[in-house]
Amino acid sequence: MSLPDVVFVVDAGSCQWRLGDANDEGGVGKLVEAYLTREGDIDTSKIGEALHDIEDFDELDECGVVLSEPPNVTAVHRMERAAHAFAAKTVQSLLCFPAPLLSVYNNGMDTGVLVDVGHRSTFIYLMYEGAPVLEGATLHGLAGQHLGASSADTSCDGLFSPGGLEDEAAKQLVGVHEAIVQTVCLADVSLRQELLANISLVGGASDWRRTGEDFPARLEEEIKRSLAAMRANALEPSVRPTPTGG
Repeated sequence: MSLPDVVFVVDAGSCQWRLGDANDEGGVGKLVEAYLTREGDIDTSKIGEALHDIEDFDELDECGVVLSEPPNVTAVHRMERAAHAFAAKTVQSLLCFPAPLLSVYNNGMDTGVLVDVGHRSTFIYLMYEGAPVLEGATLHGLAGQHLGASSADTSCDGLFSPGGLEDEAAKQLVGVHEAIVQTVCLADVSLRQELLANISLVGGASDWRRTGEDFPARLEEEIKRSLAAMRANALEPSVRPTPTGG
C-alpha cells in the first residue's frame, strides 16, 4: 500500500500543540494552546479535533499523520492515541514518534545532545551520526512545573539551583546543566566534544523570556562551569535553541 501524498505532524505537548505539513521546510507552522484534561494531562481524545485546525485538512480525501509521543509512553497509551487519530476518517496511516526527536530530524541534526525541557520532565538524548548513543533517553525530574510558569516574574534559576525550590523531591536533584554533563559522560570519551558542540534545546519551558533571561546562553555558561569543575576545560559546549515554526 502506498503512503498518502500529504503527511501532517501533530506534536502534542503539555503547553502547546504544534501542527502542520511534514514536508514544509519552514517547520511545523501552527501553534495552538494545548488540549488538556481537567487533571492537567495531555488530552489525546482531542487529536482528531486538532487535525481540523490544520489548513486544508478538511479538503483532503486522505492523509498520513506523524504523531508525537513522550519517550516513556506505554503500549496502551500509544494504542489510545492511535485510535483518536484514526477517528478522523481522512487519516489513512499513522507513525508514532518520540516528540523530542521530531525537532532533531526537522532541523537536520544528526550528532549532538537534544535537551527537551518540558512541563513535567526534561529528556536528554545523545545522537551520533543519526543514531542514539545510549539505549534510551535520560529522564530528569526538573522541568517547567517547578518554576511556577504562570507567574510573570518567575526566574529560571530553579532549573540550575533546585535547592531553592519548594518541591522537596526536586531539591534533591542536580541542575539541568549537571544532568546534561552527566549524560554526556556516559558516552565514549572520543564522542564527547562532538556531542557538546551541538546541544539543541527544545520544549516549552526552554523558551524562558519572562524576566528577559536568555536561557540557552545561561545553560551554556552553566555547562562550562560544570566542565571546569571536572577539569574538562578542553570541552567546548555550544547551546542553540531549536526553532518551532511561526
